[in-house]
Amino acid sequence: MAEKFSKWVLSHYIQVLIIGLVLSIIAAIGIKNLTFSNNYKVYFDKDNPQLVAYEKLSKTYTRYDTILLVVEPKSGKIFSKKSLAAIKELTEKAWHLPWAGRVDSLSNYSHIHAEQDEFGDDELVVAPFFDDPETLTQTQLDDIRSIALADKELVGRLISDRGHVAAVNTVIYLPRKKINEINVVEEAVAKLIIDINKQYPDIKIHRTGMIMLNYAFMSSAFHDLKTLLPLSLLVIISLLLTLICSRAGTLASLIVVVIATTITMGIAGWLNFVLTPTSAPVPVLILTLVVANVVHILCGYQDALCWGEAQDSALEETLRINLHPIFITSLTTIIGFLSLNFNDTPPMRDFGNIAAIGMFVTYIMTVTFLPALIKLLPGDVRREKTQCGLFTHRLGKIVVRYRHQFLIVVALLAVFLFSMIHKNKLNDEYVKYFDKSVEFRQATEFLMDNLTGIYQLHYSIHSNGSGGVQEPIFLTKLEKLITWLREQPEVRNVSSIVDIMKHLNKTLNGDKEEFFKLPESRAAAAQFLLIYESSLPVGLDINHQIDVDKSATRVEVTLGRLASNEIVEFNARVESWMETHFPEEMRSVGASPALMFATISKENIPKILRGVVISLIIISLILMYELKSIKFGLLSLIPNLLPVGMAFGVWGLFNGEIGMAVAMIASMTMGIIVDDTVHFLSKYLRARREYGYDPLEAVHYVFSTVGTALLVTSIVLISGFLVLAFSPFNANADMGILCALTIGFALIADLFLLPPLVMLLESRKETVNAD
Repeated sequence: MAEKFSKWVLSHYIQVLIIGLVLSIIAAIGIKNLTFSNNYKVYFDKDNPQLVAYEKLSKTYTRYDTILLVVEPKSGKIFSKKSLAAIKELTEKAWHLPWAGRVDSLSNYSHIHAEQDEFGDDELVVAPFFDDPETLTQTQLDDIRSIALADKELVGRLISDRGHVAAVNTVIYLPRKKINEINVVEEAVAKLIIDINKQYPDIKIHRTGMIMLNYAFMSSAFHDLKTLLPLSLLVIISLLLTLICSRAGTLASLIVVVIATTITMGIAGWLNFVLTPTSAPVPVLILTLVVANVVHILCGYQDALCWGEAQDSALEETLRINLHPIFITSLTTIIGFLSLNFNDTPPMRDFGNIAAIGMFVTYIMTVTFLPALIKLLPGDVRREKTQCGLFTHRLGKIVVRYRHQFLIVVALLAVFLFSMIHKNKLNDEYVKYFDKSVEFRQATEFLMDNLTGIYQLHYSIHSNGSGGVQEPIFLTKLEKLITWLREQPEVRNVSSIVDIMKHLNKTLNGDKEEFFKLPESRAAAAQFLLIYESSLPVGLDINHQIDVDKSATRVEVTLGRLASNEIVEFNARVESWMETHFPEEMRSVGASPALMFATISKENIPKILRGVVISLIIISLILMYELKSIKFGLLSLIPNLLPVGMAFGVWGLFNGEIGMAVAMIASMTMGIIVDDTVHFLSKYLRARREYGYDPLEAVHYVFSTVGTALLVTSIVLISGFLVLAFSPFNANADMGILCALTIGFALIADLFLLPPLVMLLESRKETVNAD
């Protein structure tokens, strides 16, 4: 079958090339259908419980995204004329940002206090701290500072507890009709900051918030496509020219690489895949995988020429003997990528599915288009071994001679690295998805270090009916929750109507401290809220805290710097407290983007491991069938499992944080690292079965015939994945580094562990057919 196929491809090479080009053109048309998502919600299925809870909360209260501008005066003093003037100017201009619906800051904060009217009675006043900062005296500045820093609603939200930084929070109501809406807002914010900096050069402004998170997602994806793709091509060209030493082979490889990548992304477009920062590096991955497959044909062809065969017969024989191994390695790689469908994160499933499509396209192009192209192109034929070929030939002799020593050293290294795996811990903070060079992360880190946290939890607390949030019993129970939350060490700020009610009660009772408590009747509470709402300036309301019929209220908890598992644990603690202290109708589940990311990260690990186990079983059965040996099929598990564990051991030593992207490495690399094992064992068994070599001679044969291909493909794969390390999206960078580590250890296992194991298990007198 393989022989007939090889003859057909090479005898009809013109037709094969034409068909390949036509199919690539048809597929390429689909690229125009590819779209990018700049919404973090794309990382969750529509029926994800945490997403459903957050969507429900957003519908109950005001739905919005935010831009949080953190003001840092060089003087370190917010309560100065210049700093307050900058905040006021920034606040007023923020109202003019595209789709801005609300702006909160020190300059327009609704400070509740009482003033005597003309009759000497106390009158409730809800007004900003100041009108014109330039007219404030030092005494007034000190008074504003003391009042603001005593306000629990403000501290840890709009002002730091030291009064050295402040924030201007802008609510953006995106129409969500066009993909460039985020860009429009970001450009307007950038211009606003430039204008403020010109006017107030001693003020530095950091920008963060959900709008900037979404912008960071999108800009990272475009960066990877614009930068990593050409970088990957450059690396591949350099490696091929250096290791293959053939200009014609390099040119053929590049043509196949470009066409295979184009077809893959075109098919993804026809299937309406949406690209995200997670799936954007797929073209780089396809480039790498194509070259890894192509190298086996090129190296085999070069070896056949070295043995003195004519070009046509060398090409035909190379295609014949590699057709089945390349099919098996492609199939196992596809299975590895498809196992990512056990993942709960849509972009990661898309990554796996697009990569699986790319691997299938790669196989077809490698066994059809590539040999046809090699036959068409004028070759710079080399009939002597390359330096790489000579190296692997000598390496084979060394491995055979010192097989026992290599077995012991690699085994000890594996044991040591496996013992380091426990140092890894689950942590998936979405802020750390981005490199420290990304502005969003810099601003957010500054925010968390100096003002407040970005990780929030929202709870919608329901009463027993319309207007129920004004009931004293409801407010008293709610106050207990707020008090308990503020006692928790993880909490930076708690925002609720409880403090507003207390301030109103105190203000309307002569500003006496003993009245800083909740109203004692529903009528009083209703009157307080009515007065408060009617006193708010235009553009500000309480719909973000209380629903329309006043039957539910939102409690917003801002947390400090926590790992993803700590966020999940904290939320569970809150919900448990409610189970104990609240009646059933008041109990609530936590909802927020931070909780969504933290929960999916925690729940994904068992599902990813299930995918790994299933793919491992399938791959093992395929190898047993392909190798026609249960013994060698089981033996192949050792060099396929060890590299993953060793790589995670190194990760535990030098990093230790495992997020969603890092967790899926085992699934993704399982199929890839099998490739070298398949090629090694298939060539070994060919030497034993067809040529009658003993185990030592068969190992020599493997190193001489396929050693160069194993070395070159591994170097190409390692280099290709290391290109991802330059991604500003840390999830991709970490994935690239860990994949490169895994493939590096797989090469060590296949060159220095597998041969000694094979020679140990087989005696010189044993024949493979006796299995």
